[in-house]
Amino acid sequence: MKVIKLAVNLEKKEIEYYKKAAEKTDDPDGKKVFNFLAQEEEDHLKALKEHLAVVEGRDAWVKDEKSFDKRVCRTIRRKHAKDIIPSKPKANAGDVDALKQAIEIEKKSIDFYNEAGCGAKDGKAMKVLHYLLESEKNHLKELEMQHAFLKSQGFWYDNEITLT
Repeated sequence: MKVIKLAVNLEKKEIEYYKKAAEKTDDPDGKKVFNFLAQEEEDHLKALKEHLAVVEGRDAWVKDEKSFDKRVCRTIRRKHAKDIIPSKPKANAGDVDALKQAIEIEKKSIDFYNEAGCGAKDGKAMKVLHYLLESEKNHLKELEMQHAFLKSQGFWYDNEITLT
């Protein structure tokens, strides 16, 4: 339960970060990317809240221990969302810097969900954490692609295809 509650706070911070990053960029494609990620995190938050609401029900979800990378599993220490997600993009950061910061956020989120999944005893919690882990991996791929394209080409990649 503590891990799920921490994950709720993590998702709230990610939503806040991506919304602020969307406000900060002037580029419509950049706004689209950051708004899309904020919406994705809102979906994650909804899933976590639903899990918390039904955790007493003990529905039998299949436990899939192979979903998490056991090589990087560690005991979850006392972590706080603020340690993973900054409250806002760095001051005076341009779009490239905002993407670099977002990439770091996603990497930390991936590590967090992998660690949490390795320690999960409840099958339902494991399924929710696996969903979040895979979502964050997809976000990381999108952000890395956007960062490389923006840095090399000077404009945002047309993401109509990737954000569907």
